Amino acid sequence: MTPRINKFDTTMAAATYAEAGEHEYARQLLHEERPEARKRVGRLQRIFAAVAFAEAGEYETAREIMREEERPVARVQPRQELRA
Repeated sequence: MTPRINKFDTTMAAATYAEAGEHEYARQLLHEERPEARKRVGRLQRIFAAVAFAEAGEYETAREIMREEERPVARVQPRQELRA
């Protein structure tokens, strides 16, 4: 199976266990399969925190929060000349 289908199956199994009251086992299933999801959720939390500060008028604080995770700048390569 492809990794996406495996993740979907695991998520659905965890949802079924959670509905049955087995919350701890459901957490274990999701925690083992989704370490990259924690990174995405953390980034979303920082974005939402920055939005909340910006809405309150704290623009500098919002900028600082967004700068915590700056992306590395991609190397600019010169454009190749096209010959006719």
